Amino acid sequence: MGNKEAVNERLAIRNARLVSALTEGYDGDQADLLIEDGRITGLFPVGHDFGSCDEIDAAGRTVLPGMLDLHTHLHFTKMDDLFLMSRKQNDVLLDCVDYAAELLRQGFTTIRDCGNPHYTAMAVRDGAERGLFRAPHILSCGYALAPTAPGNDDSTITVHADTPEEVIKAGRQQIACGADFLKYFGTGTVGSEHGVPGALLTTKPELQALNDTAEAYGKYAAVHCHSKAGILLCAEVGIHTIEHASDIDDECIERILSHGSHSAIIPTLGPIGLMRSGMLGESIAKKVRETSCEQQKMLEASRVGVLTGWGTDVSLDYYSSNPGSEFLLRKERGWTAVEMLEQATINSARIIGMDDDLGTIKAGKIADLVIVDGKPDEDIAVMTKYPWRILQAGKVACAEGVIG
Repeated sequence: MGNKEAVNERLAIRNARLVSALTEGYDGDQADLLIEDGRITGLFPVGHDFGSCDEIDAAGRTVLPGMLDLHTHLHFTKMDDLFLMSRKQNDVLLDCVDYAAELLRQGFTTIRDCGNPHYTAMAVRDGAERGLFRAPHILSCGYALAPTAPGNDDSTITVHADTPEEVIKAGRQQIACGADFLKYFGTGTVGSEHGVPGALLTTKPELQALNDTAEAYGKYAAVHCHSKAGILLCAEVGIHTIEHASDIDDECIERILSHGSHSAIIPTLGPIGLMRSGMLGESIAKKVRETSCEQQKMLEASRVGVLTGWGTDVSLDYYSSNPGSEFLLRKERGWTAVEMLEQATINSARIIGMDDDLGTIKAGKIADLVIVDGKPDEDIAVMTKYPWRILQAGKVACAEGVIG
């Protein structure tokens, strides 16, 4: 059963424990929720009489908004470039379905794919929306745009664009193919054997052309960016999301805030977990160590007004064997449990302009909900286990890791 399954029933979720930072329009930490036609229609004191309707007894479990992962690559099944490059198109499509299912199992009901071969993420997006299978709601950029540069040659997910005119043309091509946003490589990469993460690959005119093209079609731009120079340039242009933002510092923070906070950052600490697990070759592991040492200002940035979202950027084999690892890695950086839950819900919903429908538990919002055992706002380790129930538009999509 897919995301477009007809929703007409009334459903009550009884005895729900709520997190106040993720709840709007209701005072109290216990409630009964009423869901009609796929949306939350009200939050009521426990024991409210709803008349005839189906019920789920949360039995004091914590009910969270559906989470959002804003930096994934659905084709990225394992840390093996030769394997990924040799995959046939039909295999890549099935890999993407598999990865999307795992994201849903872990409570992510909306995701962004930030670069994918053969437009397979779009195919999974469209298949799920047609109701062919269960998956998160997917936003896809199609292929990422990339300047020609040494080490910036991952042709499996990129198309090259080297002038403002080429950026405009390539951006229009991705939008014509169904892109929800545009992705661009502004600095060198960590994941490529010969990439130089600190290298600035782009120019202000190219970034401006990217931004203008996206906005002309009602979209936005996301730019892969590790270095300070790249972050400063993105902030000056007003790029919507700065992916990774590893080398953010006080000057970068000031630049983002002085330009009206138009740029959000999407940290991705997942590669640190990949490194610790031994899944990376030494040359890439070395770059991960170097960039992770540069990430010290992310915490401060998020606390002084730089909107900070949720991303992971890891392979499926790591993701499935280490559920919730991004929460533990961010905890090491100093974020509180509530701050992390906000990043994975309301912050990320605001970043992609979907906070009217997602991100908090509020009457009128889509009933994408995650019910977990325990109190994740007090102990974030709760998020390293599969949720008890996951609802999409008021329908149970997954129960204890099993998609229904």
